Amino acid sequence: MTLYEWDTASHSLSEQALHRFESFLHEVWRNRQKFDTEENSYWGNKPLDEQKQQFFQFGYDHTLQARNYVGVVQFEGMRIQVYPKIMRDRQLLDTQIQQRNLLFWLSYCQRIRFPFGLAQTATLDSDDTLEWMVYIFANLATDLLSNQPLQAYQQIDENSSYLKGQLNMPAYISNQLSTGRWYEFSCTHAPFVYDNLFNRIVKFLAKRLRNISNHPFNQNKLGELLFLLDEVSHQSVTATDCDKVSLNALQQDHSQLLQLCRLFLSNEVMDLNDDQSNNFCFLVPMEVVFEDFIAGFIEAHFPQWKASKQAPDYLATTDGKPIFQIRNDLYFPNRLIIDTKYKTLQPTDDKFGISQAD
Repeated sequence: MTLYEWDTASHSLSEQALHRFESFLHEVWRNRQKFDTEENSYWGNKPLDEQKQQFFQFGYDHTLQARNYVGVVQFEGMRIQVYPKIMRDRQLLDTQIQQRNLLFWLSYCQRIRFPFGLAQTATLDSDDTLEWMVYIFANLATDLLSNQPLQAYQQIDENSSYLKGQLNMPAYISNQLSTGRWYEFSCTHAPFVYDNLFNRIVKFLAKRLRNISNHPFNQNKLGELLFLLDEVSHQSVTATDCDKVSLNALQQDHSQLLQLCRLFLSNEVMDLNDDQSNNFCFLVPMEVVFEDFIAGFIEAHFPQWKASKQAPDYLATTDGKPIFQIRNDLYFPNRLIIDTKYKTLQPTDDKFGISQAD
């Protein structure tokens, strides 16, 4: 199903399935991750646990209305793709062109820590944001682990007939001495192995994404990745496990891959309550994407302007004291203030649809 912001469409979900879908969206909304500070997060500063989901509005006549969130959501085999409203009048364009435009905007968004820029030189035949996200992960992980396989120290607790590493005295007393197996040592050691937490996280995610993706290229690429990780143990992981991985300054590529894993594994994106679930949600507020795109584009291509985004300032001073604090979307020192406004212009109107409030 393809929608544009604020479009309404019919769905065929049963009452029970619709209830499960709404519960899933509520869970995503409550657990959405903060990528930045409270003031700069693209989710805004609303209390996380006091709001119902704002992604869709459901009607009693088996309809759903998209709101101001763009991206993709998949639930029990139903996939909904939401495009920006300013593309609505350009529906005659190839959907892949619209998809590439959306990816182009997202590639400049610094609040969304996903390297969408890696998709700009790719040739994946798809107009689906989810498939592009899987494609970026699968390619980055496969290329990285093929050329730079990561071995790391992995802590292991095991019983051994000889002492390896350190003796875990409490475990030895309670499990071995108390049961008469004094000849077995409870050891804790950390060998330098390929079967480490980092690779286990990548393998777990590759298996989950293989259940979610429907694209043949992504399926093959993920299969290639799983072949590379065949000797790695399967372990169920969460986003918090990513924080347990230690990487050094020379492993920047591995750090980027780990950041991707953290994003996918966070409750904001993937449903981890069921190992077989293919539920997935990546929806972001378009007005913030637009603001972040403008700021990121200017920062990347016009660094000499030294623009600062979300810069606090004051409108005036009285007796040397600043008054009337404002927060500028973009501020060019001593030159210009920009307030971004995400709207669809109306050429037939004298003001192009720009209101007095704007």
